[in-house]
Amino acid sequence: MKILFVFIAFICFKSIIGFGQPEMYSQFYGSDLRLNPALTGMIHRDWQICELYQGNKNNNDLKTSTNCIYAELAYDIIKTKGRYGMVIKEKSNTMFGIGLMNEFRNSGNSDYNFMSNFFSIAIHRRIFNSSNISIGIQPGMVKTNSGNKFDMNFGVLYGFQKHDCWIGDQVYKYQAGVSLYSYSQPFHSTEDTLYIKPKHIQAHAGALINIGKKFGIVPRAYYLYEGDHHYSGGATFVFRKHYSCIDRIRAGLHYLSSEHLVCSGGFRLYTRGKNSSSHDNRDAFAVDLCFSYDLKLDMIGLESGYKNGFEINIILYPITKCWEMSKCAE
Repeated sequence: MKILFVFIAFICFKSIIGFGQPEMYSQFYGSDLRLNPALTGMIHRDWQICELYQGNKNNNDLKTSTNCIYAELAYDIIKTKGRYGMVIKEKSNTMFGIGLMNEFRNSGNSDYNFMSNFFSIAIHRRIFNSSNISIGIQPGMVKTNSGNKFDMNFGVLYGFQKHDCWIGDQVYKYQAGVSLYSYSQPFHSTEDTLYIKPKHIQAHAGALINIGKKFGIVPRAYYLYEGDHHYSGGATFVFRKHYSCIDRIRAGLHYLSSEHLVCSGGFRLYTRGKNSSSHDNRDAFAVDLCFSYDLKLDMIGLESGYKNGFEINIILYPITKCWEMSKCAE
């Protein structure tokens, strides 16, 4: 496991300089279905809805916006023990996730440069005591000015030591994944990706470092090939203390090979249910908010493909306030 994690992290930090706006979201948090189909349904809740918006300005002052909306559901496979008398139901080592994802991009006065719609399904399986493997697939359609085309995305994820109560920031203590998006499309150089959705390969790795009960650091590394090479690396600091209606306060800093420094921050707001101390309480809802800004550096005089950018991420889901009665409070 550690060899795989180090290998992908090495690839992600490989010294390749990218020129331009890559086909990626700068914000790791909340872009699961767009990062890897194998992350579909990997949530500590029954469902969630996500809105992820990205806006940027290129060197010619052309403004471009990309919008990604997705929803996902999680299903546990339940095993039943006993046929007569006491019947015990418990979760098996297998879980399914399904989802829907819509993404579109426009610039200038155009209606849209492209639009894509995908159905997402993933299977998650525990293979050893603390190891898990996930496989995901996303069939769908891509609409461009030249017509519609069937497309497909694939992904695989390996995780070690699942952390249910940190799952919003990092699913496993160590995780690494590889995904292929837009299989039916050709690879393109960066300057063509504004109007044509390119085939691209993504590799990502992350870890969760606990600092006591209330603090954590999530370092992440990311590599992208779409005809050009891009990479990103950095860390997010998480403060998990619960207040009356806010928790999971986070701040992050990542470097993009397009000569940008991404500063991010966020928090979670939740409503107060009828019985907030009960582990079984599902009367409450939570909204995760996260913001980021891509700051152009120009450290070594390279001409980057865009001046700056920003992202806004909103996630809505039902919440089980588990910090009073479960292992989440440990």
